[in-house]
Amino acid sequence: MTQPWTPVDPLGEALYFLRMSGTFYSCCEFTAPWGLVLPAMTGTLMFHVVTSGQCWLEVEGADPRPPRPGDLTLVPHGEGHRLTSDQGVGGVRLEDVTREDANERFEVLRQGGGGSLTPLVCGTVRFDHPAAQHLVSLLPRMRRHSAGHSNELSAFLRARFGRWNLPNAPKALRPVSPTRCV
Repeated sequence: MTQPWTPVDPLGEALYFLRMSGTFYSCCEFTAPWGLVLPAMTGTLMFHVVTSGQCWLEVEGADPRPPRPGDLTLVPHGEGHRLTSDQGVGGVRLEDVTREDANERFEVLRQGGGGSLTPLVCGTVRFDHPAAQHLVSLLPRMRRHSAGHSNELSAFLRARFGRWNLPNAPKALRPVSPTRCV
């Protein structure tokens, strides 16, 4: 039996139902040593995907974690946090980082000391539906979803972020390689 309607993008449909708003993405190109200090953004869920290289994520009150390439790391309560090339590296405040604004929802961030490259895809979203807000409130301060343990997540991350293929990204940004965008 054929279903009369099958969603093309089940994740997108779920996010639409949960009233996701305030979406913002950034393509980050950081070279070691580097550090980024992100401010608290009340009422948001922040996420980070390391596409290659290495980094550390530090949220006050939680153990520092090293997200691996392909991992999706969530900071679901909008807490300020740090991303660094290695533990103990100082950080630059987000507002002081060199940026290229592509549009009102996407920018490219660049910083570091010229060493090994760690590209990331980062974003901030807000959920307006009370059920979604409740679900997010139940999440721990930091959560890492390992792409290596989930074929479905790994495929999603490769399809969405592996070539900087971001929704609403301007046409001027084009993939140069899996780790660079211009």
